[in-house]
Amino acid sequence: MTPSRSGDLLASRAVLLRDLASHDRHVRRGRGEVPQEVPGEGKLGYVDLYLIHLPVGMKSNDDNDIFPVVNGQINVDFATDLIAVWREMEKMKTLGLTRSIGVSNFSIPQMRKICAVAKVKPSVHQVELHAHFQQQDMQEFCKSHNIAITAYAPLGSPGRKQMTRLRFKHEVPELLEDPVVRLVAERHSVSSAQVLLRFLVQQGIIAIPKSVTPSRIVANNDVWKFALSDTEMAALKSLDKGPEGRTFVFATRPGLADHPECPH
Repeated sequence: MTPSRSGDLLASRAVLLRDLASHDRHVRRGRGEVPQEVPGEGKLGYVDLYLIHLPVGMKSNDDNDIFPVVNGQINVDFATDLIAVWREMEKMKTLGLTRSIGVSNFSIPQMRKICAVAKVKPSVHQVELHAHFQQQDMQEFCKSHNIAITAYAPLGSPGRKQMTRLRFKHEVPELLEDPVVRLVAERHSVSSAQVLLRFLVQQGIIAIPKSVTPSRIVANNDVWKFALSDTEMAALKSLDKGPEGRTFVFATRPGLADHPECPH
């Protein structure tokens, strides 16, 4: 059976997304001017979706320094005010600079804080989510507030093994080699990656796998020609490890754990 494409979240055109970096000096503390253009792209008029990348503000004098370090510690901004920052995000939408606004890597308490006062609620919450870390509580919260979930690292982010510049200290899950995933893939004559992506989109979750290989990029988009059975979905849901399945643990970065808004 070919699944209905009514839930197809693949756009027919490119969607321009920009993250509000944690070190963005314009709105880090909820004051200052709203950025009028996208760095490296010039004046585009608007972006489709603008996200707060992390609920922790950081101090940096260089916009290219994503994680500014001073004396071996992330240079965090303890004056971060999430409510004030969200007010600036709402201004972006009011001014027509973005069609939608959202957040990323927020905890449920932080989401509650934003939703309680927001004039415009987040459209999207982008979080780590995959078969080993399914975040059922976050899924339920977002569903109850009509917030779409975007899953980053939906394949476990295997490419991190080659990214030695990252200072995270964690294990990269071997999701693609999981026996259950491989068995389901064999039954449908598809790849393990396609099974993991289908598992998410079949639940209404947006998945954003990362790849630099053209053939894999094409294959990752080809998940609409098969559907997983209830039994297969249950088997994949059983792979959830709860909090132990989280692999992007920001508190392991020196300095971040000291910030009161560090989510995990």
